[in-house]
Amino acid sequence: ILEDTVFEIHVFIMLLAYAAFAISFIASVLYLLLSREIEGKQLGPFYRRLPSLELFDTLSNRAVNVGLFILTTVLIFGAYTGARLGDQFSFWDPKILAVALTWLIYGLHVVFRKASGWHGRRAAMISLIGFCWSMFSFVIVSQLFSKVHQF
Repeated sequence: ILEDTVFEIHVFIMLLAYAAFAISFIASVLYLLLSREIEGKQLGPFYRRLPSLELFDTLSNRAVNVGLFILTTVLIFGAYTGARLGDQFSFWDPKILAVALTWLIYGLHVVFRKASGWHGRRAAMISLIGFCWSMFSFVIVSQLFSKVHQF
């Protein structure tokens, strides 16, 4: 299965999803640092060198949208590939559950942004939580708990 083209596509687009979430994470961190500087009225080097808070908020939100779309595609490709494995595959694999939780976190990010008008600090915090969870899932869950996703 590791040499299957569908599996290779699955892995490649999963890396793209992680990249999108990393962009959102970085933009969120910069948003929080810059907003803290502005709120503290200590307009130091961050304020002078970085773009606006609105740009970081927009960048983070767009990266989450792209990452969530890609992650949905990854789950579809993964289900297709997993179904071909037969008894070796289980939807209850810890890695699949962890990725489903990642999808839920970022899905809530989008829903709260659209339905409740969340932006700025709240959206940045959800993005940070989602990225930290996805990295925990990528490193710890894959290596220690998953039977199918240990590579």
